[in-house]
Amino acid sequence: RDVYKRQTDERQISYIGIFSSNTLVKDGSKGTKSKGKEVVEFYKKEENEDITEKGNPLAGIQQDRNNFKRMAFELEEKKNKKQSHYKEIMLFSKKDHGNKQNESYEQVKDMIIHVFNDDCDAVLMMLSGHGDIQGNFVLETRDEESYLNYEIVKDLWKSRKNPDRCKTLLIIVDTCYSGKWVEENELYKLENIGINVQSACRSFEPASVLSYKGGLFL
Repeated sequence: RDVYKRQTDERQISYIGIFSSNTLVKDGSKGTKSKGKEVVEFYKKEENEDITEKGNPLAGIQQDRNNFKRMAFELEEKKNKKQSHYKEIMLFSKKDHGNKQNESYEQVKDMIIHVFNDDCDAVLMMLSGHGDIQGNFVLETRDEESYLNYEIVKDLWKSRKNPDRCKTLLIIVDTCYSGKWVEENELYKLENIGINVQSACRSFEPASVLSYKGGLFL
């Protein structure tokens, strides 16, 4: 967090966090989609289980959300600026998210584009949840099939309206196989598209919930 503070002291930053409970890799290599139904076995909590209990994967995602939001507000408070550039998307199953209807895939992309078009110098993006073995960030949207990957986010970023002002996108990917995002970003370094990626693991590795404190970064 201190690194992010040093890098953002003089910049106008916009923040977007996407937190999704869609699936979980059970054995480090395979997983199944919940398709908008109850979260698969590893996410299921006992009837009276505290969601903040240590080791609960859903608790890790929720804590990533809390930490990311806190960091964003602390950065803006340090600059004595009113926080008005924070967006988040919570995509949890009905079991874990009450009666709220999740956004559609198109709505998720529209919200990302909206943040990328902010009048800002840089965007800090956090993705937390399940990543499949291809490196896709799987989304619990109301659609049958939905995910984000590096190519999708890159194309949305390149379509932003103010590239001369908003020049930097930092993506924090706290999912299994998230190193795929880093590898793909390396392919575009010579194009100088302004994207930096930090991943929770390498492209062939699953990620783990270390504790109720959330992921590796915040």
